[in-house]
Amino acid sequence: MIKDYAANYDTMTDAQAQDYIKRANAVDEQLLALRMKYVPLFEKVISPKKTAVCYQIDRRIDLLINLQLSTVISDGRHQQVS
Repeated sequence: MIKDYAANYDTMTDAQAQDYIKRANAVDEQLLALRMKYVPLFEKVISPKKTAVCYQIDRRIDLLINLQLSTVISDGRHQQVS
């Protein structure tokens, strides 16, 4: 999905942009559902406070991954223009 977005950015139609947004939001919703599925499982083994720490670490790792992906998208778009 990300490579497709970067490759087609300059020629993307409004319909394609809307589809990308829907697909990206679906991925975000799936990730949130997965995180929420594991919260009660973690809390059975570790305290809610430690579960919250694990949750925050997972979110920060996700943010770092998204930052790296945005760099790849940006670099890919710049390489295509050159």
